[in-house]
Amino acid sequence: MLLNEFVSLKYPGMNILDGRIEHMYGANDNPVKFIPSLIEKLIFGKDINLTACEHKRDFVHVCDVAETIARICKSGLQLPKGVTTFDIGTGVSNSFRKFIEKAHSVISSKSKLNFGVLKYESDLIMESHADVKFATKYWVPKLNLDDGIRTMLMKSSL
Repeated sequence: MLLNEFVSLKYPGMNILDGRIEHMYGANDNPVKFIPSLIEKLIFGKDINLTACEHKRDFVHVCDVAETIARICKSGLQLPKGVTTFDIGTGVSNSFRKFIEKAHSVISSKSKLNFGVLKYESDLIMESHADVKFATKYWVPKLNLDDGIRTMLMKSSL
């Protein structure tokens, strides 16, 4: 059963916002996730084996995600009954390679980036980005990749 159907049956007349967050990153995230583990390796100068990293994601900083949600909730927006689903992101996809190289540069890491050593997973989505038409009525993300990575590092516990 889809969320909209469930809400309509269980809670008729209720309005729900369903924000689909793209590839969120920020300080003090779960260390087993890709970006936090990457940052730790870059800080400590460990060599990193990677795929070609040509797959693209809409990297959005957690501060921009939080601000987007807060502004939408405070907007007094009139919703249709049921579930309104929207994307949260920048609307732009960047390759993992670009993200990794920017992080490497910002950190001034001594790590060797071994692109192309690992194979892609067979079911890997090669590109994903948010459709930001709804969310940008209320908020436009402020942090580009460089600033987002710097902010993440300044607030990190590493």
